[in-house]
Amino acid sequence: MNLPTRFPEDPHFKCDVPTNDGILIANPAFVQLDDVVKRGAMNLKAGEFMVEAPYLSDSRPARLQNYLSQVSLPARGLELNGSAAAWTYGTGLVDSQRRRGGAEAETRWLGRLEDSYLWLIRDLHGQRIGARMLFDRQDSNLPFHSWLQHLQAQASALLDVGRVEVVPAYTLDRFDDRPAAGLHQRRQTALLEGRALLGAERRWVVTMRAEHEYVTRTAFSREEDHHQEAFEFGYDLRPNAELAVEWANAGDNIHGAQVDHVNAYVRFGY
Repeated sequence: MNLPTRFPEDPHFKCDVPTNDGILIANPAFVQLDDVVKRGAMNLKAGEFMVEAPYLSDSRPARLQNYLSQVSLPARGLELNGSAAAWTYGTGLVDSQRRRGGAEAETRWLGRLEDSYLWLIRDLHGQRIGARMLFDRQDSNLPFHSWLQHLQAQASALLDVGRVEVVPAYTLDRFDDRPAAGLHQRRQTALLEGRALLGAERRWVVTMRAEHEYVTRTAFSREEDHHQEAFEFGYDLRPNAELAVEWANAGDNIHGAQVDHVNAYVRFGY
């Protein structure tokens, strides 16, 4: 057997500074082995990493306010990914967030690889569309039912029109706690984001985003309806360095508070 000789992401480390509590946290690495199947048709990733939604990411430049949509999935486990022709794809088995009592083996990392996901991207003459699905086991509050299934399905696209990028996205979360009645819940989120590069050198960046979230009523919770709009204005000081300011407005139509946020940041990369 011939082992791959290229390691395109070996290893990858990331630190976030600062965190909400002011403590520096370093996220452990992942390693990706390239060409498990020839010509990049299949690669193997292992470790701790983020599963990004197609064209959306919590680390996307000029973005400070959190999305209403589920964007990046924190994962610890294994992923097979690759590309062929106009397709890019991946599937993974990752650590469950369940907290169960019982046998000691259930608390071990390999004993908790229960959640799975898959994602797919298609290039259509420079315009790209993508989808991602997550199958998430969670704890149930029913003593006679050991797990609750959370299914998340998301579709998005990246439409490139000259200096403007447009990203529409739709996410459906289904929480299903059988067999009890009245516990089923659906959460739907729609997003539209536009990003424009201005100036002769395209160093000025304007980003606008609008989101709407609707959560159905259950026997134990009320209906929810939320919205969020954001506007970011950034400037690329040099490669891998950016200065930006952001205004965001968030609220709902169920007599909740309207909240405005103004943030600024400087981003450096290396």
